[in-house]
Amino acid sequence: MAAQKVQRVRELTAGWVDGGITTATAAIVARKGVIVIDEAFGNRTPNADFSPLQHDSIFTLASITKPVTATCIMALVEDGRLGLNRPVRDYIPEFRVDGKDAVLVHHLLTHTSGIDDESLTNPFETHANDDDLPPRDDNQHPRIHEYLIA
Repeated sequence: MAAQKVQRVRELTAGWVDGGITTATAAIVARKGVIVIDEAFGNRTPNADFSPLQHDSIFTLASITKPVTATCIMALVEDGRLGLNRPVRDYIPEFRVDGKDAVLVHHLLTHTSGIDDESLTNPFETHANDDDLPPRDDNQHPRIHEYLIA
């Protein structure tokens, strides 16, 4: 890989933050299994006094995941592995607290589950002092495990 092109990617990515196009961005560039860029730019929130984004920071992708998720779900429905009119708790046992036991899979797809965005913005507050999290798989990132449980 040409060093000047790698540097150009780094400059462009950092420039998007410096130029105000985005508050934060992360970039990873690899070729043939060799990572040449794994960096983060900006802060985790728009507030300048908040901690900087790290290369392994976790943040939501929000609406961009909808078409991919819906397509995957419908493929599972087509294969008979998932039912649109089944409770979500049948597939995710932890999804039975706070009245969520009545939420069906199709409610998640149509945004009619009654779950508001605010309840998802900081799920770590729910389990901030919870030492009773179930064990995680060895291949699962600890923060992702906490997020999914919360």
